[in-house]
Amino acid sequence: MLEGLDAVNWSDLAHAYGSAADVPAQLRALLSSDPDTRMRALWACYGTIVHQGYRYEAAVPAVPFLLEIVAGGPAETRKELLELLLTLAVGYDEAWLPEGFSRARARPVELACYDAVAAGIPLFTGLLRDDDPAVRRTAAALLGWFPASSVGGFPASSVGGFPASSVPALTALITDPDPEVAATAVLALGLLGAGGPVTAAFGSADPTVRGAAAIALARLHRAAAPAAVTDELLRWSSGSAGPLRTKIPYYEGDLSGYATLALRQVLPDDSEAAFEALLGRLPTVSGLAALPVVGEALRRAFLAGPIAPDTPYASLTPRQQRLVRTLADSPATWQVEGSTFASLCLMIAEYHLPSTHQAMDAYARLF
Repeated sequence: MLEGLDAVNWSDLAHAYGSAADVPAQLRALLSSDPDTRMRALWACYGTIVHQGYRYEAAVPAVPFLLEIVAGGPAETRKELLELLLTLAVGYDEAWLPEGFSRARARPVELACYDAVAAGIPLFTGLLRDDDPAVRRTAAALLGWFPASSVGGFPASSVGGFPASSVPALTALITDPDPEVAATAVLALGLLGAGGPVTAAFGSADPTVRGAAAIALARLHRAAAPAAVTDELLRWSSGSAGPLRTKIPYYEGDLSGYATLALRQVLPDDSEAAFEALLGRLPTVSGLAALPVVGEALRRAFLAGPIAPDTPYASLTPRQQRLVRTLADSPATWQVEGSTFASLCLMIAEYHLPSTHQAMDAYARLF
């Protein structure tokens, strides 16, 4: 295993901390019989060939070896290695959802990583039959990012005997006994454009599968989506439809946040129903869960973009005033683990609004 690893001139390649000469040792350590050694090597990969979603040139030649380790290495780290490959393929998926990966928007190194991971499509397809539901979930999520695979054209998988065509294999997964595996397959099918199985999944009695199907159908049908799909998205966006956090790999398991993003595909920007759902949810969220809710509420309230600096509260539109008052009345929304959430503050500041809760509270009282 890992034949050819030393034939790569790693010292001439760069990762996050300079020369990639240490990458071969990291890759070999992923095959260790010691679990702690494997995990240290995994986290070293997250800090070097990919760092905070940014892919480096050394990541591209590393991908084939990672695929080899997934196929024949220790099963105990298979799920974690698939998650690493998912990050190498698309970085942070919030940059692409709800639409899917765009080659036109990707940087050259991102495209190279994406294409390198695509070579694993037959492997990922076969892993949909793995005994571990976490492996099935992550393999399904990976397949959703590669639309070209949905029409086949790849050799038969050597893992599990599946033909390397994503849509039939993912469709079979909709009846998986683990609802989060099934929901992940549904979301992947939506990204691949497979409407038939997604429509069938929308009839599921499981709320997570049904919510995933609503998100997928929003992408497929947009404003022409049935009213029942829009209603389901509104329920998820308001936080009243299902679990607040899942193990689904997409959008860090925040299905409500994903549904919030999908709302823009089915309802116009001036939709009062969408805005009301966001305002109702806003006081109940904090940390990462607050970002899609506040971000979408800001976008819908400030359709013309940021206001001029120092704009008086009285000069805001009624919708903008309602959002400002809701933010002012929701101190927990501004917090993450007991501290001010800097990412949220920066998001709000981009609209030239007060960027702390205290300042927002004072601003909202100026009327």
